[in-house]
Amino acid sequence: MQLLRGKQGVTRVGLVLIIILSVLCCSKKSPTSPNHEKSELATITGMLILPAEANGKTFAVVVDSDTNNTNGFVRVIMGTCGTGDRVPYEITDVPAGIYFLYAVVWVVSEPLKPPGTGDFVGFYGTENAIPPAPNVTIPTSGQVTLDITLMVLP
Repeated sequence: MQLLRGKQGVTRVGLVLIIILSVLCCSKKSPTSPNHEKSELATITGMLILPAEANGKTFAVVVDSDTNNTNGFVRVIMGTCGTGDRVPYEITDVPAGIYFLYAVVWVVSEPLKPPGTGDFVGFYGTENAIPPAPNVTIPTSGQVTLDITLMVLP
């Protein structure tokens, strides 16, 4: 689904992000690792590549096994953007599995409110689209480096 192809695409991404934010503090276990408390866990590090500087703005990076955000997330981290158009992030204790990885920066909207026109959004591995299936493979332990390119929400 292309974000820049008319209102339907933007509406779908907006709806996904609204649902994400409405349950931001929820968590769920990975379906591919039902007993992950007793196993080693991995770390995801990377950069959020912003379309412009967002100094002082709040961001969130989400790891999830599906795009049905009413059932919670595998992991979510939040932080504050510094100067420049690159923001480092780190998510620890991620169970092995295959996931979606996405981010939002509230540039115009208030943090934890649905992102709106002018906010930055992005999914790992795609430009201006939601991947058709989870596309991030996390091993049972160690570190994975994944950069996410964000776009301005039209």
